[in-house]
Amino acid sequence: MSPSLSTEDLLRLTVSALMSRTGERQGDLAVGIGQAQAQVSRKQTGRQHWTLDDVDRIAGHYG
Repeated sequence: MSPSLSTEDLLRLTVSALMSRTGERQGDLAVGIGQAQAQVSRKQTGRQHWTLDDVDRIAGHYG
């Protein structure tokens, strides 16, 4: 049986897919959700966790 992805992993993959589909970079997403690009980078590389507030802002950003 293959290892399953964590919720955090799935969120990072989803955010990456949304950025790719819309042609956005981390800096664009950061502006859209009111964070620094460095924060988005840390969250996308797993060095920092996305919060529920972040997820809410991401949902609002991508509609």
